[in-house]
Amino acid sequence: MLLSDTRVRAHPPENIIGHMKIQPDDVVVDLGCGPGYYTLPIAKHAKQVFAIDLQQEMLDMAKKRAMENGVKIDFMRSDGTIIDLASESVDKVLVSGVLHEFPDADKVLAEIRRILKPSGTLTIRERTRVGLTPVGPPIMRVREIDAVLDQNGFQISSTTREKRDSFVTAVKQP
Repeated sequence: MLLSDTRVRAHPPENIIGHMKIQPDDVVVDLGCGPGYYTLPIAKHAKQVFAIDLQQEMLDMAKKRAMENGVKIDFMRSDGTIIDLASESVDKVLVSGVLHEFPDADKVLAEIRRILKPSGTLTIRERTRVGLTPVGPPIMRVREIDAVLDQNGFQISSTTREKRDSFVTAVKQP
């Protein structure tokens, strides 16, 4: 499966790895992994990666790409409200372009808090500005992301705007 040049230019995987500050000993969850666009590059930098998605077809595509690229990734199907991982077992979580899709973001964020180690980080990438055309995911303002994270026990550590998207990284609070 080839990724479009437009997507690669707009959302280079190296950017997410830099925003997340992934280290070789990190355990990372890509929640809403889709076809593994970010998952595969993350797996090349982290100790262990869990790719989680609600749609089996997305997991199947990501598995195929991982096999083709010789990358080890653990896959699981979940809507994010129940993640079959031990409490405080994950260093970093990525939620890229799907926070706006969760019917109950509070439940998902509670589960992310449960699996994150103390001082673990959550990075969210969402479309936060309208582009030249109205096509694409719904706009989620940075202040909305900040508010939902604050309400769910996370402290914002950085916000970076790139083109129409924003990357918000937050630390799990005790």
